[in-house]
Amino acid sequence: MTDRPSPTPTPDRRQTLWVDPRFQSWFLVMTGGVGAITVTALWFAKWMFLKQYTQLAVTLNLPQGHPYYGFLATQSEALNWIMASVGGVGLLATSLWGIVLSHRIAGPILRLTRELEGMKTSGKLHPVKPREGDCFPELYTSFNQLAAARDQKSVTSPPVEKSKAA
Repeated sequence: MTDRPSPTPTPDRRQTLWVDPRFQSWFLVMTGGVGAITVTALWFAKWMFLKQYTQLAVTLNLPQGHPYYGFLATQSEALNWIMASVGGVGLLATSLWGIVLSHRIAGPILRLTRELEGMKTSGKLHPVKPREGDCFPELYTSFNQLAAARDQKSVTSPPVEKSKAA
């Protein structure tokens, strides 16, 4: 995830959860993929379970119209609905949480990156205040210590003159 332009800040400085679309999209795809793998594994376990019980009925020589087969079909349908409902709610919940969490991860990095890019033009580092709930609060602490040390160094150090070569 390098060589990409930094996302543009919102002009009115309001909070937005979609601070770094590339990272956050990747994060959501990954969390959705984990959810899809989990639901697929559960569906496969249900299929194996019902397959074993169907094989048991065949082993017991139950006729095709036996109520046991109807019971298995009813259970299979009920489990499908339950898994679809739980999977849908889980997907919605992980998507919402993924947006919030990716915002808390990408936000601090994005804010510090913008401040460092601003230093290119102004030559000054300004302290950055962490937002409530941001991940990596130690980044803010280290950055602010660096900014303070840099400011103090520029105040206490005399300017270095370049020697003129004749």
